[in-house]
Amino acid sequence: MSLRPTCVPALVLLGLAAVPNAAGASGYTGTEFVAKGLRSDGKDGLEPARDVSGIACLPPDGEGRRACLVVNDQDTYAQLARLDGERLQGGDLVFLIDKDRKRLIQGRKPRRLGCSRGKGGFKDLDGEGVAYAAPFFYVVGSHGCARKDRTGVSSAFVLARLRVDPDGVPPSNDFGSVETTWRLNEILRRDPVVGPHFGRDLDEAHDGLNIEGVAAIGDRLFFGLRAPSIGGRAFVLAVRADDLFAPGDAVSGAEGERIDLELGDGVGIRDLAALEDGRLLVLSGPTLQQSDVPFRVHAVEPKPRGRLELLTALTDVPIGSGERAKAEGILPLDGQARRFLVLFDGLRNGGPWLYERR
Repeated sequence: MSLRPTCVPALVLLGLAAVPNAAGASGYTGTEFVAKGLRSDGKDGLEPARDVSGIACLPPDGEGRRACLVVNDQDTYAQLARLDGERLQGGDLVFLIDKDRKRLIQGRKPRRLGCSRGKGGFKDLDGEGVAYAAPFFYVVGSHGCARKDRTGVSSAFVLARLRVDPDGVPPSNDFGSVETTWRLNEILRRDPVVGPHFGRDLDEAHDGLNIEGVAAIGDRLFFGLRAPSIGGRAFVLAVRADDLFAPGDAVSGAEGERIDLELGDGVGIRDLAALEDGRLLVLSGPTLQQSDVPFRVHAVEPKPRGRLELLTALTDVPIGSGERAKAEGILPLDGQARRFLVLFDGLRNGGPWLYERR
């Protein structure tokens, strides 16, 4: 039985404490604060999220407030939120996919996946990134085999978009404002470099394709790939949004533009965001679980051979047992990336840090 949209009380980010970012390349300082109000599915219902994976927001209103959307890895929904100064308040849940509505997904479901443990059914979106371009939020699934059980969960190969009004509110909270598509799979598969990795396990032996970030500039969406990493290159694929959401189920003839980023061996993209100056903000990190690969933030011109600039490396945030939190979401707070938020998978409520250039 499918869940129905639920209102989650708005809560506030609290407790600021400045911490120097010793690994920074360009003089950034990290400020840690505790997030509350972000929710995810648990054994006993909704629990504080520990798997936050993406965030995007509308431009500020006249009072500096921003309407946002946050997504977790393993849910069928996203959550509305509001950023007010240095506070983020959780809001309503908005459901994006449902097993009973999968026949409405545009395009054709991907077939002949090479996930080593076969099909995994239609479950959660495995949402990995969020972008905004008026009037839509876009939420992208991983488009890859499940990392832990190595199955091909078909719902992870879906791209969704949510129509919202100028205040960031969807006209309908019960699927009426949502469109979904399979079409990105066709375009990924068609690329001569990353296409051969589509539908393969995300491990060292297979280096399977996996999306972890999305950004929107104009009429194009930019998808950041965590894997594969080939010869020290990570990859962004740019596609026109209208091509992805074309009606019907005919095979799409659309092509993507691949942008190669020289990030280093075993380094992939963990999130993307659009900057007001036309560049992309790139959060990078390990393609797998390599503890010796730092999380870094770059800015890049979104075109082949565009200029790539390292802004800073992030100091590891420990979560116990010798492990570190995984930087999964990035949100620029100005047009030139002087200030941005980073959210983490593995920390309660995303455990955001605010980074500012000194």
